[in-house]
Amino acid sequence: LAAAITAGETCVVFSLPDGARRYTLGGYVSRDRWSRSTDVRGARFSPDGKRLLTFGAAHEASWGIATHHGDRDESNDYEDFVSVYDALTGERLVEEAETRSRRDERGYSAEWLAGDDAILIDRDRTSFRVVTPDFKDRTLQWCDEEFRALYATPDGQRVIAVEPGGTATLFTQCGGDWLKERREGEADPFNGFGLAACLGEPPPRYRVLATPDGALVESWPERVTVAFMRGAFHRIAVRPGSFGGSFATLAEDALTLWGIE
Repeated sequence: LAAAITAGETCVVFSLPDGARRYTLGGYVSRDRWSRSTDVRGARFSPDGKRLLTFGAAHEASWGIATHHGDRDESNDYEDFVSVYDALTGERLVEEAETRSRRDERGYSAEWLAGDDAILIDRDRTSFRVVTPDFKDRTLQWCDEEFRALYATPDGQRVIAVEPGGTATLFTQCGGDWLKERREGEADPFNGFGLAACLGEPPPRYRVLATPDGALVESWPERVTVAFMRGAFHRIAVRPGSFGGSFATLAEDALTLWGIE
């Protein structure tokens, strides 16, 4: 199967390799004095391919309602939703929605965790949840600052929230609590905390961090300086499987690939 989000924000699921359309999620429906527009903004298959996770926003409107007590003759409800479907049939298994007073383009986004049967939900760049596929909470955490991106280790035990300026916070599950560790400066989200990015991979041998003067490469976990490249680096990305020995930096319009020999 393959899933595609259309320009009209519906999710169309096709069978492969023939490309036949199986079903469509979202869209616009209306009846007398009522309508609902469901915009699907993203779709993710579970690691085993049997379930389909979708997220987006819906707008439900009613009009021509008999007014009373000074109420308006029209109502508008906005909600963000995350849903799980049977990938083969398109049957909705579970959905969770939160109502808003107005439309918000940021909304929710969600990802399956590769090594655990869990879902990471980004709640409009201010907080996140780790939930089971039936949406039972494993954690809900609020961040000190709005984040630009959210990452989780495959086991769901650690979540990294990266702010627009590159500062990141690592949330680590410890028993029933979640501990927070904050790191200043731009870095690869996992490599910046000395964590493996892929399931079953050992921790990196080198850690790459941006400083006000350039990019610092240090051995890990010994933290001995290995190299220093001068420049104003806005983004750093470490090649998976390189253990920190190969990485890319972005500085203004220059994208550079580096290797430790």
